[in-house]
Order: sequence, then C-alpha cells, then structure tokens
Amino acid sequence: MTAAPVPAAASEPARPLRLPHLDGIRGLAALFVAAHHAFLAVGDDRPRWLHLTDPLHYGHLAVTVFIVLSGFCLMLPVARAGAAEPAGGTMTFFRRRARRIAPTFYASCGLSVVMLAVIGWARDDFSGLRQATRPKVLATHLLLAHNAFPDTIAALNGAFWSIATEWQIYFLFPLLLLPVWRRWGVLPLLAVGHALGFGLDWATGGRFALSCPWYVGMFASGMAAAAVAHGPGRTATWLRRHVPWGLAALALWAAVTWICRDRFWALGQFPLLDTLVGFGTAAFLVHSSTAAATEPAGRQSVPGWPLRLFGSRPLVWVGLRSYSLYLTHGWFTSLAAEAAVSRGWPPTAKLAFALSVGVPTAVVFAAVFYWAVERQFLGRAADPVAGGPAPVQGYPTRDAAATAA
Repeated sequence: MTAAPVPAAASEPARPLRLPHLDGIRGLAALFVAAHHAFLAVGDDRPRWLHLTDPLHYGHLAVTVFIVLSGFCLMLPVARAGAAEPAGGTMTFFRRRARRIAPTFYASCGLSVVMLAVIGWARDDFSGLRQATRPKVLATHLLLAHNAFPDTIAALNGAFWSIATEWQIYFLFPLLLLPVWRRWGVLPLLAVGHALGFGLDWATGGRFALSCPWYVGMFASGMAAAAVAHGPGRTATWLRRHVPWGLAALALWAAVTWICRDRFWALGQFPLLDTLVGFGTAAFLVHSSTAAATEPAGRQSVPGWPLRLFGSRPLVWVGLRSYSLYLTHGWFTSLAAEAAVSRGWPPTAKLAFALSVGVPTAVVFAAVFYWAVERQFLGRAADPVAGGPAPVQGYPTRDAAATAA
C-alpha cells in the first residue's frame, strides 16, 4: 500500500479552504453538551416526554465528534500541502498548541476556584473548595495530567478531563501518527491509532477508562478523513473517488441510533459507540469537505440542508466560542437546575427552566470569556479552515454510567 505524501516543495500551493460548517458542527455539539449537563443536573426526577429527552443522556458522544474534528483540522494543512510534518516543525506545533490551550484553560481553572469560593460562602460550606485546591489537584491541572488520577480528574471541574486527554494525544500526532501515515498510508494510520488506544485501555485493566484512551483511534479517524479528502497517494485517491462517504456516514449514525434505543445497555458501551461515532463523523467530513474543495473558488459552500444548517451564522458564531463555552458552561447549567429543583417544580418545569435559562446564560458568559481571555491566544492558522484555528476541545459528560468502560 503506497500512500506516501509528496514533498511539500513539490506541491503547488493549495488555495485557501474555508469550511464553516465545521464550526457549525462544533457549535451544535457544544450546545448539546450544555443541554446534557442541564439535564443531568436536574436529577433523577426528569421528564420522559415520550422518550424525546432520551438523547440528552448521550452528551458523551459529543466528545468523540470534537476529537475527530481536532484530528481532521490538524491534519488538513499537512495533507493538503503533502508535507512531512506540521508547518514550522514539531516544536513549533507544540508551542502553538500550548498557547492555544493552556492559558485559557488556566484562566477557567481560576474561575472554577472563584465559583467554588462564592458557592462556599453562600452555603457556609467550603469543603468543596478545600477539596478542589489540594496541592495534588492544582499540580496535576497545571501539568494537564489530572485525568490520570481518580481523585483529581473531576476535582476542580468535572468537564476538564478531556482537555488533558486531548493534550496528551497531541504528542502522538507528530511523533507517531504522522510518521505512520507518511510511511504506510491511511489504513495503517487507522489500525495503529485504534490498536494503541484500545491496547492502552486493555493493558491498564481499564484503570484509565474515564480518560477514554481509545480516543487515540478517534483522533486517527479524523486524521485519516483529512488524508482521504485532500491528501496524495493512490490509496487516498481511490478511497476518495469510489467510497460513497455520505451513505457510509448515514449508515454508521443509524447504527448508533439503533444501539441507543436500549439506554440501560448503551450507556455501558461507550467504547463501541465512540468507535462508530468516530467513523461516522470521519465519513461525513470526507463527504462534506471533498464537495467544498471541488467547487470553484469563491463558491465554497456545501449543498444540502444539514450543511446549510451547520454553516448558519448562529451555529458558526457559537462554534468559534465553543472552547470557552465548554470550559465555563457547567456552572450556569448546574446553578439554573439547582434553582429549579429548590423551588419544587414538576419535572417538566425544572428541565425547561434549566434549558431555557442555564444554557443561554452559559452562552452569553462564554462570549464574554472568549472576548476577555480566549481570543488573546488564538494566533493565526497556517491554513484557514472553518474560519479559525483547529479545535482543541472535547466535551465530556460526568454521568458515571456514561463514562463507564
């Protein structure tokens, strides 16, 4: 199997490719996760509404979507240039990723400490603050290694675990996954990514299952999607031209929907569901980005109502602020749900209040946080994909059943 990329110098400069629907997907997933956390915060007394609320149990699956998007967007400039490494080299890649992720993450850690202090003062109970500010908790968050220990993974903010997971995957991108792709091509990249992810989970006896080590495979799926859609090599070209990617995405997502019908069984099968969602998302990205790239310059839009929805201005606006929304939304959805619960409202009213007040408040605050903090560290992308830098976030659920191995 030959899929080695041509040297960057031999490649013609690729015209800028804008894929705004990627940001729209990110924005929709971020809103879904915020709604998921509002749903969980309401507690066990939740409305069923003829099972219309059942999808809100599966906020965890948005993590997979974001991990795949991350692999896709980081790989896309490399694949389009036919390059051997990220622009500027490996160390430049690490510096850019650190600048993109760490300062905003640390600011959100500080916000979490402030929120815990305010809540502790209001309740005259500072036990939560004391637990969250233990030296081990602060040190592991500083090192982005808090997902390695059960007593730190959710100690400061239950949503932060995936930041550490994705940061750790970033080291594998230029040091392992790109070399595999350069030497052997797309299919070995997928095989190595999934074997490594599931192998780590198996070798550690599931000790790190809450960190989802199998996300290495999901990230590799996103990389493979970018390589198939825009990379060189006979294998990638054949796959791009002959596989019905839209139908493949539809079939995979239909399989996920069918499995999720039995919620009590499905919530314990996230490695399986994550794999299906990863492949389904990757297939959709090949389908949509290939269509956009083949249109004439100046007309890079993708037909079809789903992509018009994903590319709509409101969703793109949320998507560009989705990292800030992820880092800060939990406080507002939880407080809104708690306010509704404390009033003794019926289940439908409690959930409606948490969704209609908590989620919009979180979005407004995320916009402020983005303006004050995140945008200061965006930098300039080498290849403007989806109107901004590659995504860095994964959106987790803290439902114990949803994160079970």
